[in-house]
Amino acid sequence: AIEFDAIDAKPVDLVFLLLMRGDNDVGQINVLAAVARKLRSSDTLTRLRNARNAPELYEAIGSD
Repeated sequence: AIEFDAIDAKPVDLVFLLLMRGDNDVGQINVLAAVARKLRSSDTLTRLRNARNAPELYEAIGSD
């Protein structure tokens, strides 16, 4: 984890980068909302933090 001046003052250990076309604001908001919903799950967060490689990361993101 790194210090990131987060609102909750906690260090940051997960970062997501979303690369999307700039001409679809509604689509961008929907994708961002989907990521936020996914990250509310403590199980998902644990699986992401414990992933050791890319396939495990994809599995953590894709599973419920």
